[in-house]
Amino acid sequence: MTWDSTKSPGDLISSADYNSGVTDQKTRGVPSSENKLGSDCSGSDAASNRTLTLAESTIKSAGITVIKNGTGLHQGSGKDYTVSSNVITFLGPVWDVDNIRVIYFV
Repeated sequence: MTWDSTKSPGDLISSADYNSGVTDQKTRGVPSSENKLGSDCSGSDAASNRTLTLAESTIKSAGITVIKNGTGLHQGSGKDYTVSSNVITFLGPVWDVDNIRVIYFV
């Protein structure tokens, strides 16, 4: 990134710069996040295929990040989790004490 010496911190942004940000937000959506515990999931402690239903019903699955106990998980069949609408299915075991953070766009 280079510094544009013709700009001052108080300068207004151009309409092109503004529209670029608006277009980006329309494409990706508005960011949201939820902090949950494994006990918020359906199913039994330490079981596989537990599901977690998110508060928002219109999430964009391509823009979702799931973090369990500080470790990012991988989305897809045969990986760590899948997403259908606003429901995450964990393919491996989830313990009730697991900390789950979900970041997504709506």
